[in-house]
Amino acid sequence: ILAGDTRTGVCLMQVAEGLDTGDVLDTVEVPLEPHTTADQLRRTLVQVGCDQLVRVLAGDLPQGEPQVGEATYAAKITPDDLRIDWNAAPEVAHRQVRLGGAWTTFRGKRMKFVAAEPGVDPTGLVPGGGLAISVLQPEGKAPMAALDFVRGARPTADERFE
Repeated sequence: ILAGDTRTGVCLMQVAEGLDTGDVLDTVEVPLEPHTTADQLRRTLVQVGCDQLVRVLAGDLPQGEPQVGEATYAAKITPDDLRIDWNAAPEVAHRQVRLGGAWTTFRGKRMKFVAAEPGVDPTGLVPGGGLAISVLQPEGKAPMAALDFVRGARPTADERFE
């Protein structure tokens, strides 16, 4: 999601010593829609993987094919990876929100974004205005509608998310 990929999938592989060295027995590709969240994707991949395993084990084990290309290591995503860079394209911030845990600061406190879409900012707090925040979570509080936060916080005309 964070990289902007449009597809992902599940592979059933033979266990082998080493990173990504076993033969691939079966592959199922899953489209990654522009609004899919990490939680939705996780549920989809679990279901696809379970169905795939049952299907493959119900028949004759297919002949494995060697993997192509170099092994890829995906580094753990850190909180710094999820901090919104307001100088980046709104699509990048949207992908961070879809991943979960996207954040910025407002009045020196952390503000998480729970739901957002690229588009016109209804809060007036997004620098550049290219991200429409619908649900956010101020530090120490429960998630709330973005416009409810604005009504309670009463930001000045020059205040923005940092």
